[in-house]
Amino acid sequence: INAEYGVLALDSLVAIACHELEQREPFVLEAPFSDVETRSSIGTLRDNSQCTSATVDEHVWLSSIGAGDWFAKKYVQARDELGMPRLALEVLRVEPIGARRVFDLSVPSRNAFVAGGVGVHNCMPLFPGVKGKQNITQHVLAGNRPEIYEEWPKSLKTLLALCWHEDPNRRPLFREIQDKFDRVIIDVMCPDPTGRRICKKLWKGCELKKVSYEEFEEAFLEKTRLNLKLIRHIHLKALCAIICDPFDDTITLERFCNCVNWFGPMYPVEKFLERIRDLLQKKWFHGFVNSNKAAQLLKTRWSSTKQQYYLYRFSLSTPGCFALTFIEEDGTIVHKRISHSFNSSFVLMNNSPPLDFPTIELLHNGCLQDQNLLRSKKILPGSPFSSLFE
Repeated sequence: INAEYGVLALDSLVAIACHELEQREPFVLEAPFSDVETRSSIGTLRDNSQCTSATVDEHVWLSSIGAGDWFAKKYVQARDELGMPRLALEVLRVEPIGARRVFDLSVPSRNAFVAGGVGVHNCMPLFPGVKGKQNITQHVLAGNRPEIYEEWPKSLKTLLALCWHEDPNRRPLFREIQDKFDRVIIDVMCPDPTGRRICKKLWKGCELKKVSYEEFEEAFLEKTRLNLKLIRHIHLKALCAIICDPFDDTITLERFCNCVNWFGPMYPVEKFLERIRDLLQKKWFHGFVNSNKAAQLLKTRWSSTKQQYYLYRFSLSTPGCFALTFIEEDGTIVHKRISHSFNSSFVLMNNSPPLDFPTIELLHNGCLQDQNLLRSKKILPGSPFSSLFE
């Protein structure tokens, strides 16, 4: 647990809820750490009918994620040995006058949202600008809560607000968070209403499941009500090239949601499929090539021709984003991120001024006119999608 980022990985769900304590027979956890602050952060677990609570001394926060992982495993193991359900965990600080509730860190939250190993949000401070245990404690006791953003899904905002509720009795139990989690994780990962309906049919409660293309196609046609007479076979081939694992043609929740972020919205579905087909037809688009592979391809071509080349590709680190990679006359590799989120414009970053266009094709045309970008450069041959259109 880290005081500034507030992360605890607990049984594939990140959650801390706050409840009143009722003392029971304690059992003590000893930490396998040598530094004073981390060792002093381990206390006594106590249980009542609603939750398990950890009472610790003035060093409330474990100093690393590793310590948090260790503590979570011990917590789950102890509850299993005692035949207890894995419910919420509360972290308290012991002061000279006795135990006092100082912090209820209820996650899912803006800093982390994790299920089955799927990370949705990057780690960010709960309270930007507020650092240190004492300052965060006072900040929370004063009634402050992490910001909940308007663009977040309603299911996530509702759960966060309840987890941080001023009244402990209004905060959900761990099992109640788990009950809501299946819907929330899909709502967070997939920004499109039609896409969410497909996700809930195929992956609700089993986010790591791989589904066959046949199973996916059945759900896709059912939820989109696609009229196959209005599209050509190449549209579905292009979709398959984006969402299917190239080795076994299976589809994961993450891969489908990435596709929706890149090419959404899904309504009308015919336009959604056209956007996929049109981009894969571009000779300059190389799809799932990472930055290292892109640099290697460009370097290899440049070393034999001394010509400047470029390619576009998916950003594999940020959902919805793309990247432009090119090689300069002296062999220098340049990567430029194309910022794009669901149903938004395409913005070439690291450029002065940033180029902003409604489609990636128009952005490409703009780059071709810029001497510092692509005016004198050639398309790198060998798009992995070219065989689809032969």
